[in-house]
Amino acid sequence: DANGFFNRLAQALADNPPEPADPHALKILSDLGVTPDQPVKLPAASEAIAAGLADGHERVVTPPSNLLTGNGWSWFGDSVGNYGPDYALRAYAAYAQPGIGTKDDEVRAVVTQDSDGHALNGANRYVIHFAPNQLPPVRGFWSITAYTKDGALGESAPARIAVGDRNGARRNRDGSLDVTVSSTRGKSGNWLPAPRADLQLVLRLYAPKPQATDGTWQPPAVVRQ
Repeated sequence: DANGFFNRLAQALADNPPEPADPHALKILSDLGVTPDQPVKLPAASEAIAAGLADGHERVVTPPSNLLTGNGWSWFGDSVGNYGPDYALRAYAAYAQPGIGTKDDEVRAVVTQDSDGHALNGANRYVIHFAPNQLPPVRGFWSITAYTKDGALGESAPARIAVGDRNGARRNRDGSLDVTVSSTRGKSGNWLPAPRADLQLVLRLYAPKPQATDGTWQPPAVVRQ
């Protein structure tokens, strides 16, 4: 509830000092009775506080307008990790991708639907086709992993759980690359094992190049075969 949330926040503020952009937010919190490492006494306006708490929960899970999207994938752009007063983006990042670094560290693109807008499911077979000039732009390496909808690996996940440029992904003769996603092995050498249930795919780019976060590059669509 609101009391529990703000008391936990007040305790955390003592060990997590504010950023230079935060004084305005701290003033609002102080007006509510929230100060670092002190018990919180919220105003006696239970209906307004309950409504604000519900609104806050809804805002946290709502993708912000500066989230990058393309071909069904979503990922954070240049502002990730350096939020300033952009609390909507900071909160959504903490909710959707805990521990995400800055744009220079890692990009995680997530997709839950195929090119037709249907939920991904490991009982089907999908292909992700990277054109020769559209491979993930990285200075480090990249990989794709399939997870259940709640972010876990499948119950019978094999030893090989990812496909990427550091674990044997083979290109086609023209330089393009195809990744096949399914719960059952196919003929493709770039087979990504998937749980036999609704799933999500996570494409990780380590030490990404600028085009991965400035909107000039997009992961390709996931096409059902």
